[in-house]
Amino acid sequence: DHLNLAASYSGLKQNQNDGLEHFNNTGDTTLNTHRDTTRINQIMHSITVSPSYTIYGDNEHTISLNFNNVANKNLNKLNKGGSNVNTLTFGVGYDCSLTAKRMSIGGNYDFSNSTATGNSYTSHTLGGNVSYNAVKKEQMSLRFTGSLSLSYNIKPDEDFENGSSVLEDEMPTSADRTTNDFSFNARVGATFNYKNNHNASIFLSTSNYNEN
Repeated sequence: DHLNLAASYSGLKQNQNDGLEHFNNTGDTTLNTHRDTTRINQIMHSITVSPSYTIYGDNEHTISLNFNNVANKNLNKLNKGGSNVNTLTFGVGYDCSLTAKRMSIGGNYDFSNSTATGNSYTSHTLGGNVSYNAVKKEQMSLRFTGSLSLSYNIKPDEDFENGSSVLEDEMPTSADRTTNDFSFNARVGATFNYKNNHNASIFLSTSNYNEN
């Protein structure tokens, strides 16, 4: 058995300095300087943690997790329209290699949530994949693959979150509060390999996005 853990962090600070003109970026309106509401002054943090555990035997089983958080903060006090964005993603996956059957299968679930000033977005995704080697020869392989993913996306109405509705005389209903939609992606293909020097492949994919 094997346990693996990968983790990473990155930070980014962006600041736009003055040019020929000097600008006030402190929020103090008493200063006799121009006030710059568009100056870039922000900081971003990103952290990722990805553990996995593999069980070896007649068949190989792997369970994996993935966590990622990205936070972007606007530091310009004069930029009232600047948004603080926070994105959180979490995923869990399972893969199994069936050696005797020359086949591998896998499945995954992914959750994503992104929030900003007056706006948010949430997505749930289920996916699966299968791979089969149809030719049992040492120097030749013909592998068929297929994958399918289904997503359910939720986006609250911005006007409702801000305390208003399109028609002020009407109370927003649950249908007005959110926009829900489904999307899917499917892919099938085949790959031929001979003596590791000759390769040929063909793939077909389709996707659909519906908004209710």
